[in-house]
Amino acid sequence: MSNVFYTPPAADLQPATNDEPEFFTVAPRKLIVMMLLTHGLYTVYWFYQNWKNYGNHSGRAIWPTARTILAFFYAPSLFCKVDRACKNFDKSGMRYWALSSAMLILLQVSPFFIGLVYGLYLKPAGAEDVPNLLWLDFMVGTAALVLQTLIISRVQGFINRVNVDPNGLANDGYTVGNVIWISIGLLIWLVIGANTYGLAKM
Repeated sequence: MSNVFYTPPAADLQPATNDEPEFFTVAPRKLIVMMLLTHGLYTVYWFYQNWKNYGNHSGRAIWPTARTILAFFYAPSLFCKVDRACKNFDKSGMRYWALSSAMLILLQVSPFFIGLVYGLYLKPAGAEDVPNLLWLDFMVGTAALVLQTLIISRVQGFINRVNVDPNGLANDGYTVGNVIWISIGLLIWLVIGANTYGLAKM
């Protein structure tokens, strides 16, 4: 009698593969538009999607929501992982990732420091200096957002390369959700601008 019926099934020794991109793909131009027009709200979505993709791709049990809430504390970790993925992909890496993450955090808190200086400076300076300080705070916040956008856009370029989609063609269109968030962002820009102008005129 043949032993074929008693032969154990051959083990699949091929490593498991995950075809899902390791990080979040988005076209650079779309990223910049969404970052600026949503007044930075897209940053939250960007961090969440990157941690979600990384967790799914690596199989690690991470909580994307928590890492998004504490995004700027986890930014160095995310940038480090992008650098490591780049080195595994083509051995070039993402240079200055630590500096980029530090700058991102610094830019995030810079408007608050300006507000603190404004609060301390208001009393001795007198009310006549309030308009200049309000506009200074507005301009610093806007400049910080622009610089943050440039930093994240640079990181996205490396991410798209790792995802084998350098132009982000898999996510270069605008969805209904994108339009809604842009509308909310434009409303925020309008309210902040109107309040700044109104308070400065008082």
